[in-house]
Amino acid sequence: MKYHPDKVTENGKTGATEKFKVISQIHALLNNADKRKLYDDAGCLSDDIDPNSATEDFPWETYWSSIFGKITDNEIRDYEFKYKGSDDEKRDLKKGYLAGKRDMEFIINMVPFSSVYKEDCLREVLGKIIEEDLPRFKVFSNEPPSKKRKILAKVS
Repeated sequence: MKYHPDKVTENGKTGATEKFKVISQIHALLNNADKRKLYDDAGCLSDDIDPNSATEDFPWETYWSSIFGKITDNEIRDYEFKYKGSDDEKRDLKKGYLAGKRDMEFIINMVPFSSVYKEDCLREVLGKIIEEDLPRFKVFSNEPPSKKRKILAKVS
């Protein structure tokens, strides 16, 4: 309370305010395990990080956890449930189809929660999207079965 801006004289407010900001930042750091770990590991606060100058061994997982908190398996499953069949998934499939030059392996790698094991479902959804507003490419619709086998072999 010694440096609380409301508890000092008018003459000391400016200095007290600056000190109080620093104390508050330290308090927030010490009371948050992820921010504390980031400080211990990287020697900086999440506000101080410039992603363009971070070294190769920078603790990115700790950094993101300090900003967004821990993400649980249940949260990921809930997000997957909401994402599957959503407009977001359709938008991502559309982007993958166009950006990947209709290459199914590229699409699967680009779209969250996709896998070669669900390729038939993805092709069905993409087929509907193509009918609505995308150009039809022979490369996509006539992809040889051998390509799917190669992708499956990579995953196995």
